[in-house]
Amino acid sequence: MMHSTPLGYAKTLGYISDPSTIRRRVLDWFDRAPSVEKCAAIRAKYLAVHAPDRDVDSVVLSKLRWRCAHEKTAENITVMESGQQVCRTCREEMLAIRQASRKPRHNESRLAEQKAKLAALGLSGDLSPGRTLKAVIRNAAQGFGVEIEQMVGKDRSPFIVRPRFAASLVLYELGHSFNTIGRALGGRDHSTVRHGVNRARDIAASDPSYSAAIDALHRAVAA
Repeated sequence: MMHSTPLGYAKTLGYISDPSTIRRRVLDWFDRAPSVEKCAAIRAKYLAVHAPDRDVDSVVLSKLRWRCAHEKTAENITVMESGQQVCRTCREEMLAIRQASRKPRHNESRLAEQKAKLAALGLSGDLSPGRTLKAVIRNAAQGFGVEIEQMVGKDRSPFIVRPRFAASLVLYELGHSFNTIGRALGGRDHSTVRHGVNRARDIAASDPSYSAAIDALHRAVAA
């Protein structure tokens, strides 16, 4: 017998007591299948018609291998993608612990450091990604006396690459990745942006006016 849809086939398997088995049977025929929760609903509808006196919750709970002391109720069941039934309370506690112990991503760490620096200077501002990308490039162009089109273009003249380097450094310190900065600066490769960040640091170390211009870009974004 051929079945036109996975759901249609699953509905013919309601006589199977285990919802995960219903799902696996459907996957044998199709490359996709209803979720375990959907299969459980199909099983419940089948029992409502063919075995109305049977306790559906007891059928589900009878297959649950509980490994904790929490109450075994239908509301406290979480069905995993694999079909495994686990304690909802334990799972939520585990996820909370995992979230609390999660280390911040590198970009988040840099952004937090930058916010701390600005707070120490008595500055605050909107450091959202969309705003900072546009603001830094615009302010760098204005501060160095060039056009934004030149900043994002292919011109590699010294008076163009210096503001481009400065913008790259400031954006990197604000938490943006090399790839994101490269796209904002005309589709440049991440290695090109990394080189620009390093060059900006080298120039700032030997040129006080360039270092001051970079500080001004930070202040302009946070204003």
